[in-house]
Amino acid sequence: MKSVCMLVQNHYDMDIRVRRKAEALVAAGYSVDVLALASSPSKPRSYALSGVNVFTVSLGKKRGSLVRYAYEYLAFLLWSFWKLLFLMEKKHYAIIDVNNLPDFLVFTGAYAKLRGAKIVFDMHEITPEFYISKYEIKEGSWLIRLLKVIERASFKFADHVLAINEPIQKLLESRGYAVDVAVDGMDGWNAVRTGHYDLVITDVDMPRMDGIELASLIKKDPELKSLPVMIVSYKDREEDRLRGLEAGADYYLTKGSFHDETLLQAVLDLIGEPET
Repeated sequence: MKSVCMLVQNHYDMDIRVRRKAEALVAAGYSVDVLALASSPSKPRSYALSGVNVFTVSLGKKRGSLVRYAYEYLAFLLWSFWKLLFLMEKKHYAIIDVNNLPDFLVFTGAYAKLRGAKIVFDMHEITPEFYISKYEIKEGSWLIRLLKVIERASFKFADHVLAINEPIQKLLESRGYAVDVAVDGMDGWNAVRTGHYDLVITDVDMPRMDGIELASLIKKDPELKSLPVMIVSYKDREEDRLRGLEAGADYYLTKGSFHDETLLQAVLDLIGEPET
C-alpha cells in the first residue's frame, strides 16, 4: 500500500478541504498521515479519524501581529520537518501534500524528495495578496517582495502545484458545466468583456485586480450588469460578506465552510442546469 503524508498548519478536524482530500485518498486505498496543529490541549497528540492517521503539535493558532504569525510558521516548520524526517524512514511516502499558508512549508519535504517522494503544493491562498489585504502592506514593500521570491521558489521546488480554482473547476465540469479559468482579476475582467459567460466565480484576493473590484466593474458595465457574480473567499467576517454583496456579488461563499453541494446549489440558483 502506497503512503501519503499531508501537512497543514491548521486544525485538521476543522479543515474541510484537507479532510476531503485525505479521506478520498483513504477510500482509494492509500495509507494517509497528516501533520497538523492540535485542536485542543486535552486531545491526544496522535489519533485516527475516518482512517486517517493524524499527528499534531500544540502551538495555538492565534490571530495577531506579523511577529506572532512568523513565530507560529517557523515553529510548525521545524516540528514538521523533524517529524516528517522520522516518519519517512518508517513509511517511505510516495507523495508529500503540502497546504499553504505558509508557502515555505513545502521545503519540509526536501528529504522526502531526495528519497523519491513527489511534492504536491496545494495553494489555499495567494500569499503576497493575502498579506497585502490583511495588513494593508504596500505591494512594493520588502516583505511582499520576499513573499513573492518564496512563492516562486516554492513553485519550482514542488512537482505539482494545485490552486483553489482547480477543485471548483473540476467539480463544475463533472456536472456538465463548461469552465474557463482566469489567472487573476484583470485576466478575468478582460475575459468577460470579450467572451460570453453565464456566471463569474471569483476570489477576493487576486493579483492586479481583486474580486471586489471585478464584481463592481461587472455590475457597473451596461452590457454586463446582468451577469451573475459569485464570490468564494476565505474572508468569513460579516463585514467582508457585506462588502462583497455591496459590490454587486449575487452570492458570497466562504472557503472551507461549504461542501460541494452548497456550491453546486448556488450555481443552480443563479444559472440553472448546464445545457446538454
